[in-house]
Amino acid sequence: MATIAFSHASEDIVSLSGRTLDLLIDHAVPGLADPAEAEDLRMCSDVDGISFHLFQPEARERVAVAVRAGALEIRQELASGIEPLPNFGAGNIAKLDEILALIDRFVPGGDGSR
Repeated sequence: MATIAFSHASEDIVSLSGRTLDLLIDHAVPGLADPAEAEDLRMCSDVDGISFHLFQPEARERVAVAVRAGALEIRQELASGIEPLPNFGAGNIAKLDEILALIDRFVPGGDGSR
């Protein structure tokens, strides 16, 4: 089991499979221009989670924008009937929506609207 956390409060933490986390990171990394930030995000896979509250504010926003774009891409694939991984079905849309809602709530500009 993996997590994506926006604070230490349980309502700000999304639990998901490690496979889902890896897929999300794989879709998010190409959206990061800074190689160090891309590597930091890749390393989140090794520790089974992304803790947005541990990133510096500027990096947090850039990483959140990339994760948001990755989640939207996966969500679109699922909605169109494409399974990004075997047995990774549309039931994951709700989990992606939960992640997207937390990004929009916690990260200023996390929706890319700056």
